[in-house]
Amino acid sequence: LEPLGRHPVGVCLDRDGRRSCGHFFHLSCLQRVEGAHCPQCRVRFFCRCPLPALGPRWLSLAAPRRDRRDVAAGLKACLRLGVESVDRLVAEKWSQWADGDYVTEETFPRLQAEVEGYLPQPGSQ
Repeated sequence: LEPLGRHPVGVCLDRDGRRSCGHFFHLSCLQRVEGAHCPQCRVRFFCRCPLPALGPRWLSLAAPRRDRRDVAAGLKACLRLGVESVDRLVAEKWSQWADGDYVTEETFPRLQAEVEGYLPQPGSQ
């Protein structure tokens, strides 16, 4: 299987625009899913949404709780790094990226700057 970060990533949203579940998919695969149930956990969703570029909206969709676990999961879906490499990066940098247990609007730019080099480049997909 190819890492998610090499292709546009999609998530399932509820009617309020929040994540229906915690799963990430290649956007093209998610768009082919028939019906409105997550193909992984079968939770009902309202719409499919491409994960936006790394920024405030990305944080709200990829890591809604803004905790270490959610941020790591979001980065695993988006970065051109293996799972273990993302885990190491998060472990090493968490104290710089977070204010205590959570990433905030104030600390997010540090995370963004640190991982920018691991993001897929436009047109490289």
